[in-house]
Amino acid sequence: MRKRNVAAGLIALLAGVLWFDALAAATATISPTLVSASISPHHRLNKPYNFTATGKLAYPKQICPKGTKKAAYCVKVLNVRCSGKIEITVRLLQDRLLAKSGQVIASGATTLRPNCTYSHKMKLRKSAFIANVRKLAAHAKGHYVHVAIAVRFLGNPQLRTKSAKVQIVIAKVHAE
Repeated sequence: MRKRNVAAGLIALLAGVLWFDALAAATATISPTLVSASISPHHRLNKPYNFTATGKLAYPKQICPKGTKKAAYCVKVLNVRCSGKIEITVRLLQDRLLAKSGQVIASGATTLRPNCTYSHKMKLRKSAFIANVRKLAAHAKGHYVHVAIAVRFLGNPQLRTKSAKVQIVIAKVHAE
């Protein structure tokens, strides 16, 4: 009889520790599960070099202690505010025709809306896409370069920072 009481006490203690661990995790900063990014237009960006980055942020609805997914041990995440900054960085990928190849050519920031979405319009300077005429002459139909657009959520008091997958856009190069 006494062994059962000791076992029940140990189980209760373990459950309390797991619950306390989940509660501490729910009140601390949590990692977003997703930061998405979509670029429009995503193919054949041409003069004027305008694009729009849109996406959303998602976070877990409950926090469970490591090693368990049972609802009895999990704590619901309440009152998470979708606020904070989204940083957008535009970089030219390596290309022998462009002087600014491999460099960051633009950056911008926007705020996250209360419904956890964002949208930001950017206009890139055409000077980054001007190529050397002698090198471009070999490409009779013109030349296209790849532009990498990185989106990063900078975090807030409740959510940690997280980056979206880098998006690649194709842009047309023009002769000077």
